[in-house]
Amino acid sequence: MSQVSILKQKIITSHSVADELLKWKELKEQGVISEQEFEDMKKKIMFLKIAINRFTIACFLGFFLVNFNPTERR
Repeated sequence: MSQVSILKQKIITSHSVADELLKWKELKEQGVISEQEFEDMKKKIMFLKIAINRFTIACFLGFFLVNFNPTERR
């Protein structure tokens, strides 16, 4: 990995995936990082986005199941 360390969880959640990928593409085009580093980071960014989405869905489903049990009458 190069000395450039942009990827942090806060960046992933505060910027869109497209914005993040564009930043890394620009670094590649400027010669700051290699094609392989760009591809590796692209995979990490996409993996984190998928993981965050799955975690969000799991939390929502857990909340829904706990709070809206159809067998329980209120």
